Amino acid sequence: MNVPERRIDLRVEENAIKRRIEAAPPRPPRYLRGYGKLFLEQVTQAHEGCDFRFLRKDA
Repeated sequence: MNVPERRIDLRVEENAIKRRIEAAPPRPPRYLRGYGKLFLEQVTQAHEGCDFRFLRKDA
């Protein structure tokens, strides 16, 4: 971990990561309707402002 550079190095071989991803079963959606579903589908990431996509002027 390099805090001043804001970096974390993951020391796992690339093929091990791929193998774990392929072995993991897909998760069912946690929210099928309501605010939880709306939040997961429409809220932007932190670097985009954490806002609903449909409220953005450029949407």
